[in-house]
Amino acid sequence: MKIRSSFVFLVMSMLFFGSMTAQQDSAKVAITRFDKVSTDARVYNTYIDERNVIWLASSKGLVETTGDGSKYFVHYENTEIKDVTSDRKDNIWAASKSAIYNFKTKTSFSLPDDGLEISDIAYLEGMLWIGTNNGLYNFNVTTHKFKAFDNENSKLANHKINFVHADKSHILWVGTDGGYARIDGEDWEVHDKKVKMLATCENNEGQWIITDKDMFLINKYNRLFPVKLDPSQYSGKINNFVIDSKGRIYIASDILVRYDPYKEKIENYSVDAATLSKASLSLGCDKNDNIWIGTDGAGFYKLLFGDVAAEQINAIILVENAIQCNNGKNGSIKVNTSGGSRPYTYKWNINGASGTTATGLAAGEYEVTVTDKLMNTAVATIQLANPEAVVIELVSNNRVTNPEKPDGSVIVKVSGGAGNYTYNWSNGLATQNLTGARSGQYSLNVKDKNGCLSTATFNVKREKFIPDLEINKVVVGQKLRINELNFASDSSSITQENFDILEEVYEFLAANPTVTVEIGGHTNTIPPHEYCDQLSTDRAKKVAEFLFERGIAKGRVSYKGYGKREPLTDSTTAQGRQKNQRVEVKILQL
Repeated sequence: MKIRSSFVFLVMSMLFFGSMTAQQDSAKVAITRFDKVSTDARVYNTYIDERNVIWLASSKGLVETTGDGSKYFVHYENTEIKDVTSDRKDNIWAASKSAIYNFKTKTSFSLPDDGLEISDIAYLEGMLWIGTNNGLYNFNVTTHKFKAFDNENSKLANHKINFVHADKSHILWVGTDGGYARIDGEDWEVHDKKVKMLATCENNEGQWIITDKDMFLINKYNRLFPVKLDPSQYSGKINNFVIDSKGRIYIASDILVRYDPYKEKIENYSVDAATLSKASLSLGCDKNDNIWIGTDGAGFYKLLFGDVAAEQINAIILVENAIQCNNGKNGSIKVNTSGGSRPYTYKWNINGASGTTATGLAAGEYEVTVTDKLMNTAVATIQLANPEAVVIELVSNNRVTNPEKPDGSVIVKVSGGAGNYTYNWSNGLATQNLTGARSGQYSLNVKDKNGCLSTATFNVKREKFIPDLEINKVVVGQKLRINELNFASDSSSITQENFDILEEVYEFLAANPTVTVEIGGHTNTIPPHEYCDQLSTDRAKKVAEFLFERGIAKGRVSYKGYGKREPLTDSTTAQGRQKNQRVEVKILQL
């Protein structure tokens, strides 16, 4: 609701509201216990982020939840968390008694001095400010360095810190047992050194501060306007206060009071509400103006006031079309709205989205803020899930054994997606598995019933270059020629076309870790011995080095150049020379 009263009128009315009569309104508040938080929990702070997610700093850990409890997580379980806030990137920071926690990075940092207990934290321009029972500290979130503020480098008159708050104008407010500090960069102002500061809240009017005796407002021009609290506003100890979106102030003491400075109206609430108020440690107000009370060992509660309920808009997001394929962008959602005063306007966290429907969506979390003509708002969120991808998993890839009768095969397992798969191999087969295949590369396209596609490529190997290189066929001392292993003339370099041949040797050794071998190099009979010995040794060495690089231990592979000393034929014809020029694998140990 827009505030039409002028600021001057607001302040003047506050100066004299001691003459107003407090109204009993015990029947118009509904109290609901949030049963996921145990009744023995102490809730030190209630922080509600920009997504309307509720974070509780509690004796049971850091609680993350939505107002309806549909999402509920406990982080740092069994660690007593004293406060929680966020930085400008909506990254959550939490604090226990003596350490701070970066929720995103899962890192923690202990306070540099012993005997300290954290009371409050606030983030401002790369610094996490930390209030303790004995002084003020800041923590550089980049360098991870702490800095303490004492009598020598600050103007604080008292070092028991009750609150720290960074406002929208980048001003830091620090409340102590002896006054408050307003810190603007390097400029420190300390006021009311004889007054105990209890709590602070910020709204469009400025910074509101409650003391143990009074309340005042400091506007954006740093002018202070006192608000004279009287017995109708509180009873006993003031525990905390909070301000809703319409500027109504809720004060928790031994009684629960709501004060509307714009309507000059004070309301005291029921005995039950007062009981919670008396036990309160924290107050929070969500984007729908529900008031949340965190108590000292009595759990967590929502208070819904009758007039707020009448004003409230109810909004829920429905899925019109779920995303069909993994990483797809065909999701669509629609917000359903009731209550409030029409017409509604809609603000999505989606670029270009307007109205009640958002389309063309990928997986993710989506939020819409619905506003009625009286400026009442409701926030709704939804998570669009990313469907499971269609996954092609290789079970076995079986090489060709007979080139005359192609018998290569690829056996696959398919999972994920929406099921009811169809198959399309690059050779035209429409079966799940490839059979009767010649050597070569094959691709497989699999679609589920939604048309979601997954593709995989497989290489079916040709028949073996060394057919007898199998553990059940070889014996110690046996020599096996590496067929088709060709070197350029007068060269020992291994070319790309030789990799598949040598891979057979590697696979044999990898599958049989007790086997040791010798790689022997041989030349034809024409060049002189010295040349042939060197060339054959270099070629054998290159083959051994290929195996070493693939991971075979050097102790399992030796190499030797035999030159032209062990020819297979005395022929010097081209055919004879080619037969003698060879590399062999000799089995030394099985």
